[in-house]
Amino acid sequence: MASRTVARPAAIGDIRNDNDANCTYEGENSLLLQQTSNWLLGVWGRRHQLTAEHSPLGSLEFLYNVDDTLNKTCPWNSVDQFAEPANLVEMYRWLTAYTLKMTHEKVSRLKRDGNTPLQAKNDSQAYHAVALSVIYGENYILNHFYKTASSFPDAACREVLLQLVALYGGFLLEKHMATLQCCGGAGASVRRRCRSLTPWRHPTGASTPCWVPLTERPTSTYRTK
Repeated sequence: MASRTVARPAAIGDIRNDNDANCTYEGENSLLLQQTSNWLLGVWGRRHQLTAEHSPLGSLEFLYNVDDTLNKTCPWNSVDQFAEPANLVEMYRWLTAYTLKMTHEKVSRLKRDGNTPLQAKNDSQAYHAVALSVIYGENYILNHFYKTASSFPDAACREVLLQLVALYGGFLLEKHMATLQCCGGAGASVRRRCRSLTPWRHPTGASTPCWVPLTERPTSTYRTK
């Protein structure tokens, strides 16, 4: 009884409950990634019946008209076209749908080969399902960033925010060059365009962060090609 009297005012129980959960959230936790991929694989089977009610935060918007999305190819030939935030968002939408489709096909193939559902999930986790969960999260963040920046009331700030959206989108895409290359996504040209999206290329862009060492900062507003 005495211990309860001391523990309750000290909120020791609440602190422990919060801490235990945060230990699970920290980093790319394998269990959370597995749960996310399992849920997405279940959603794929009913992708044509999805409505806004199934995704209150809009994280499943990439599955709306997914067949049309997957049939698209990269139509942009210049850096300016590629650096357009809306185009980067559209490309990441395609990447997310493609990764989900390929993961579903991998799991289905393993099951057809006689593997149990547990074995199929285990054998597809490392090289398919983990990437799917990470890309799904990145896609939502990029979309939310773009929508927030586009609706910013101040025009000057909106322009800078959209440039940061382009930089962030290019940074994310560069991490998945292998997938874009394998599926005919012109990975080499995409990589060159990603490299061009640096904040100091634009006179109105954000300045170099203060934590970047002086020796690594650009010496002029425009970087030479």
